[in-house]
Amino acid sequence: LVDWSCEVADQLNLTTQTVHLAVKLLDHFMDGHDIEDPQLYLVCLGSLLLAAKIEEKDGNVPRCSQLNIFVKNFFPLSDFFSLELVMLNYFHWNICLPTPCYFTSLLIPHSILPTDHHNSGPILSF
Repeated sequence: LVDWSCEVADQLNLTTQTVHLAVKLLDHFMDGHDIEDPQLYLVCLGSLLLAAKIEEKDGNVPRCSQLNIFVKNFFPLSDFFSLELVMLNYFHWNICLPTPCYFTSLLIPHSILPTDHHNSGPILSF
């Protein structure tokens, strides 16, 4: 399911931070719910949608109709809207959860300097 989420996110040009948050939301939501197979993909897409609304620029947030294409329009669009509210209520509207990717993006610029070298060459090239 995580691999499928990564493939969907890649096709939608979503950032790594979005995928990490989506997987974390999916994991926490599924921990409190027993979800069967067809709805599993809906919950996965719902997690990607919520994560994209937090992490992506407005122009890159996918529409429900775009997400539904990945499941061959199996779900009515109303299911996406209903699931979004169910998930937001489950998290008490607190979906800005920190992920390792978030901390890495904060710390990397301060932990490696352009003057740092590895094998006689720079670690980073800007």
